[in-house]
Amino acid sequence: MLRQLLDLCWNNGTLVALVLAVLARIALNVGPSLVASREERKQRLRFAMLIVLVHLALVLTAWLMRPLTPQLAESARVGAALTGALAIVVLGSIVVFEGLVARVRPTLPRIIPDLVTTGTALVVLIRTSSQLGFELSGVIATSAVLTAVIGLALQDTLGNALGGVALQLDRSVRVGDWIRLNDVQGCVIEIHWRYTAVETNAWETVIIPNSALMRSQVVVLGRRRGEAVKWRRQVTFDVPYDHAPSDVFKVIERALGQQPIPHIANTPAPHCIAIAFEQGLTRYAARYWLTSPAADAVVESQVRNRLFYALKRAGIGIGVPLAALSVKTEDLTVKAQQRESDQRERLAVLRQVELFSALSEVELDELAAQLQRAPYAPGEVVTREGADARHLYLVRSGKLSVRVGGTEEDREVARLHEGSIFGEMALLTGERRNATLVALGDVECFRLDAGPFRSLLSRHPDLAERVAQVLAEREVALVAAKQRLNAVERESLHVQNKNALAARIRAFFEID
Repeated sequence: MLRQLLDLCWNNGTLVALVLAVLARIALNVGPSLVASREERKQRLRFAMLIVLVHLALVLTAWLMRPLTPQLAESARVGAALTGALAIVVLGSIVVFEGLVARVRPTLPRIIPDLVTTGTALVVLIRTSSQLGFELSGVIATSAVLTAVIGLALQDTLGNALGGVALQLDRSVRVGDWIRLNDVQGCVIEIHWRYTAVETNAWETVIIPNSALMRSQVVVLGRRRGEAVKWRRQVTFDVPYDHAPSDVFKVIERALGQQPIPHIANTPAPHCIAIAFEQGLTRYAARYWLTSPAADAVVESQVRNRLFYALKRAGIGIGVPLAALSVKTEDLTVKAQQRESDQRERLAVLRQVELFSALSEVELDELAAQLQRAPYAPGEVVTREGADARHLYLVRSGKLSVRVGGTEEDREVARLHEGSIFGEMALLTGERRNATLVALGDVECFRLDAGPFRSLLSRHPDLAERVAQVLAEREVALVAAKQRLNAVERESLHVQNKNALAARIRAFFEID
């Protein structure tokens, strides 16, 4: 009795199917796969195992029913032979394509394994049926008219299936591509026989029939032969005529190139062009190349934010068409009050700075009028290590990260907050920046350039001595705390540093 069961298993391919089932499970769970989705891998394995279970059930039925109902046992044996052959083909396809081909050519179109498996299964089933005494050729020949009728009824379905075959064989559209078709833009996640699935940034999955893809013009975003993904985008804005295009180009290209924005390519570099003149305005386009189309909207917002701050720092306003302007009577009293309020704010900021504690009220008022507002967007570089930038910055609001080590070993060493200053040695002695400062969130500073300070020194030469006094006191306090200097040593070092700093300031500003 047991021997009969073993003979049934051997003759119907049960043992081969079980061995292939183990190998298929290993192939789908270890190493690369032609099937991207883990869930789809599980579905393929579950389908194959279902065939194996049906086959085993038919084998057991044929074995158990043979003494009782020979006719039923024979029908079960025929079914076991057919399902065994089908299981061997399906599991063998998984082992060959997922276990071997996927390691040699992981980019093989999925339609090829499907076609090979389907064709092999049909041939094997016809051959097995013939060996069992069933001739399918006559059935196929007599059903030609029926096949034609079904083909006409399923014309769209066949068109979609053939479109799916063509798409996967010519690889004109691939899984992972970002495409635009009419009003649909998104990432291709699956190409099936009937349809192509596209996920959009709005968390929508659009099912596009393959025949529609074959008939329509499809734009593949960011693809160029032999190049990494780079998709050119642009942000347009208007600036009044009284600003030269060369000045606008310089401001925008510096803002986009100084500190990289994530997902924007370094090459080609971001740039700005003038594209139109209309209604008293020059229209510009800031162009950049995206390395990830998925970040389209986020990056565009970051670019607009950075351009807004860069133009504001440069004193360049965003233009409004003349037709949109309304005539208003200027209230000189309100404007004067605004200027006075602004000047009081600048004075308040300067009075908090120890460096300018030696200045008189007249000198402070004169210096406050020369301060320029300098707003920065999150992530922008305010100044870079090693730069020859002769400005003093006073932090009005926000936080900045102080970073050293250059671009290769960049690390944060401190943070600056409201009321902090930086760049005093660059302003007074022309020293290069010894750190990079990056805005953490929105930051607003006041900037003092060397020119206004030079003008103040030319009228008040003794100011160099007073400023040097403050700087020397601060420097000596640090050295004295570290080296535990006594009063005499501290005073000697103070005089020495003060004289050296005063001499450097005078030399830098060319003051006798």
